[in-house]
Amino acid sequence: MRFVAPLDPETKTHLHDLMKTHPVSQVRHRAHAILLSDQGYQINHLAEIFFVDRETITNWLNRWDEGGLTGLENKPRRGRPRSIDRADEPKVLDFVRDLAYRLYTLCERKQHAREALSYNGLIVAWPQLEKLAKEEQHATPVQGELGL
Repeated sequence: MRFVAPLDPETKTHLHDLMKTHPVSQVRHRAHAILLSDQGYQINHLAEIFFVDRETITNWLNRWDEGGLTGLENKPRRGRPRSIDRADEPKVLDFVRDLAYRLYTLCERKQHAREALSYNGLIVAWPQLEKLAKEEQHATPVQGELGL
């Protein structure tokens, strides 16, 4: 059985505040797990509560032991985190393609030929962009990855 070292009242208060008010949900979960571990909850039970595996809970406890409150924060990631779930990508991509077509139509009506040509180029190139993205192991093209 593994638990965190006994917590002093000030640390408990700070962890409780983090659990209730921190803007990042992962930090709130980690703070809550530390508090529960201090109360005697075992790793298996914590894993069930937070819907993670035992290894994740062990990592949280190790990070707490090594870094205290700063160990609960997310580590820096490579690149920007996704803002769209993979499941929602097809809907978003359909919306983007439809928007490009609408902008093309609007520019054409307003006789802005250069802008219309740009939007039309995007619409025409879309199938090729999807094909290239699939070749690169991506389900669909993502704007940031294409450098647009």
